[in-house]
Amino acid sequence: QYQAVHLWIFRILLIMEFSHVGSHCDFDRCKQQDFLPFTCDLCHKTLCLEHRTYSDHNCPHAEAKDVKVLVCPLCEQPVSSSRGQDPNQAVEQHILNGCVTKEQQIRHENRCFAKGCKRVELIPMKCRDCQLQYCLRHRFASDHNCKAQQQGRFRTVGPFRVPVKS
Repeated sequence: QYQAVHLWIFRILLIMEFSHVGSHCDFDRCKQQDFLPFTCDLCHKTLCLEHRTYSDHNCPHAEAKDVKVLVCPLCEQPVSSSRGQDPNQAVEQHILNGCVTKEQQIRHENRCFAKGCKRVELIPMKCRDCQLQYCLRHRFASDHNCKAQQQGRFRTVGPFRVPVKS
């Protein structure tokens, strides 16, 4: 019995000794004393670890920090929207104002530059002389009437094309 009373007194002294350290959680249903409290940067309440997020303590100002990045489902690019604007409306406006799908980008990027050719290659093939992209049929300088070769900016040295110094 002496040990139980001694332990009880020790607990009271311990609580009294550390009562000034830390602070109590401002969440209505908690009031837990926390020695390393958090402060909400929006509502400035002191909170414990369990209630530190905006959703956990039902912060009334959480909408100010709730920023979401919208991604277009067609081109997978970020879509900008203003606060309070409907996200669906912002994406719809992006699509109507010239959204280019991934397939259209690939088609446009890898299109053959030869006159009259409309072929599109999956892998870009660049001419070594003029640096333009061509299909497999027009990939060599002689097949697409290369202007860099016609202007004499390159000469052949063995298997290599060497620029001519002017």
